[in-house]
Amino acid sequence: MNSGFGIKLDERELEKAVRSKVSEVVRDLQKQLDSLLEQYRGKPVSMIRPRLKEIFAGNGGSISSEELDDYSQAISEGTRIELKL
Repeated sequence: MNSGFGIKLDERELEKAVRSKVSEVVRDLQKQLDSLLEQYRGKPVSMIRPRLKEIFAGNGGSISSEELDDYSQAISEGTRIELKL
């Protein structure tokens, strides 16, 4: 006799919900990166690094030191970072 509870999930619906949430997070992160570009274009990388790190941490993510350097340099030079799923 099985006394456990069974939950049946529709995999397609679950995937759709997850994709929707991930897309929402990516859109929000993109807006934050675009705003950072507007505020910090032409500024020293040393000013951009901590703010960029905060943005990723605030969205539940992390960024490697190499990516942090590359992205900070790009922002300083006025290059837009484009996120893709």
